[in-house]
Amino acid sequence: MEPNKVVILPQGPVADHKSRAKCEELLVYCGADVRRVLGQDFGTVEQTITYLSRLNRPDEDEVYLFQSPIIMAMTRTCPLGATLEMRNQICDAFPELNTAPWILYVDFNLDPSFHKTAACFGKFDNELLNDTETDRQVALAALCDVPLWRDGAGKRYLILASGTDDKQRVIDQFGKYSSYIKLETTRSKSSGLSQSFRSIISGRTQRS
Repeated sequence: MEPNKVVILPQGPVADHKSRAKCEELLVYCGADVRRVLGQDFGTVEQTITYLSRLNRPDEDEVYLFQSPIIMAMTRTCPLGATLEMRNQICDAFPELNTAPWILYVDFNLDPSFHKTAACFGKFDNELLNDTETDRQVALAALCDVPLWRDGAGKRYLILASGTDDKQRVIDQFGKYSSYIKLETTRSKSSGLSQSFRSIISGRTQRS
């Protein structure tokens, strides 16, 4: 996978130096260009959106940044609700980011109970992680297996964890996630065209 994707970190980079290096390593497996990792912690969503507005300017070919290959990576999972709400507000401001891959990086040292919290907020594609009674070590191993997770609103995330070491698994799961995004985008466009066609037909019928 060619590392050509811009990475946006709405919450800034991972604070711990060792964990930050792990996060960058995993993002590279997803095709990220580490020379183009953008973002910092501004403290409020409003300031982050202002920053993103400055970033999303057209280049010499009149292509906006958010129209380019891009990865949105959230680096804080605690509190999880605030992280999910940040994505909601960012996507409200920039609807094109709804079709970008969104990653949740989980640092086990900072959020050892992430799997239990996430199971309350949404659903994993691994049933072991949806059971809050699953043994902690088993759950952590399952998180290292790069699961996909959907929040309560149905928005997908790829989970990358500080304990993940399997490069090929990351590549495969990111490819799977990207395929879901393409399929959902195609369905959305088809649905929009169908609705427009029905509206045109309805208008003609009413006039006649």
